[in-house]
Amino acid sequence: MKSSPISCRSFTWLKLLAPLLVLGTMVFPLTVISSAQIAVPASGPTVYPNAGATIPISLQINPNLGDKDPELIDKIVKGQVEALVGQDPVLRAWARNALIVASVGGGMNAPASGGYLLAYTGALNKYLLQHVGEHDLAARLNIAIVVARVAEHDAKDATEASLTPVILKLLNDKSDSVVLWAMKGAAAVSPVLLSQVPSNQTVIKVIGGAVAAHGYFGPITEEAYNAMSPPTPAPAAIVEFIKLFAARVALYDPATPDKLTPDDPSVEGKAAQYLTATANWPVLSAPQQAQVVQTIYTMLAKLQRCLDCPVAIDHQAEMFVNIKRACACLVVVAGNVNSNTNLAGAATGLNNITPPTSNNSGTPVNTVKDLLTPVLTNLQAAFPAIKPLPAPVAAPSTTTAP
Repeated sequence: MKSSPISCRSFTWLKLLAPLLVLGTMVFPLTVISSAQIAVPASGPTVYPNAGATIPISLQINPNLGDKDPELIDKIVKGQVEALVGQDPVLRAWARNALIVASVGGGMNAPASGGYLLAYTGALNKYLLQHVGEHDLAARLNIAIVVARVAEHDAKDATEASLTPVILKLLNDKSDSVVLWAMKGAAAVSPVLLSQVPSNQTVIKVIGGAVAAHGYFGPITEEAYNAMSPPTPAPAAIVEFIKLFAARVALYDPATPDKLTPDDPSVEGKAAQYLTATANWPVLSAPQQAQVVQTIYTMLAKLQRCLDCPVAIDHQAEMFVNIKRACACLVVVAGNVNSNTNLAGAATGLNNITPPTSNNSGTPVNTVKDLLTPVLTNLQAAFPAIKPLPAPVAAPSTTTAP
């Protein structure tokens, strides 16, 4: 029996999981626990000052820190960071968990106070910055995980700014896995930063540069989309978001089997959904709307050509998801373009498509291709400036002259 190739998405996650094995333990979303529940590890080959100390919950939830409390927080964080980047794998794992849960206070009913979090994340940023890029993959990955988890747990405006320097530095790492976790941290802090300083280009440009430096890798791209899509659109983010969307779609290449689609092609559907959302579409300028529509058109036209490629079988589920999401977006766009019922009706026709399966259920590929044709035709009619795809290049003949 001929074995099927590993799917693009499977390979993507194998690529990300391999570095986690270096840590000696898998890292899954952590249950919220208190610092009192963290067991201090037995003595290892190296003892770090204050590495066995944890920040008391009473201090974490106290809205009014005493004069000496910041000094205590600083001392404990320093010791735990030294353990985090040290060579003892037991202490590394312990320090990682201790640093993360020190941001949650007593849990949902007694969260950490804003004053404490400002002092804590300030110390965390200070000591982690001293080690970013200076250690092996396990240490760098641990740093990125701690930063991302603390940023996700925290929703205090001042604290978001405290973690930004270390996040931006982590985004320059050479490892996909480190940058993925750093991008998760960026996604957590960017809504606050962008809402406070919409004209600040620094964070957005670093995010865009990191995605490009890692070959527009699917999971990193998805987190970058999250980082650049705050609830209230920011002008600086919109510009970079549209550029990223277009760059990913440019990677779709129906003529080259090994470049048929980029990894995780379904993430482009999420990008289209954000840009065309009812609340966001009017915020875009007319040229930006034209860019978005052109990118959606190009993506759908390329997917239409890709669907029946022999190597597309491992991508079809995600390609179908992408098509459905993009067409749902076009229904919204149609409502904003003189209530274009022709475009809306054609796009609605793909609402219920389902990927083909091994038992021949699902929507046939040729049906989807046929349904896409009026969508593309009506989209061009609604936006005459759209540039169609060049005609496909015919494969060279393999026959020989007699």
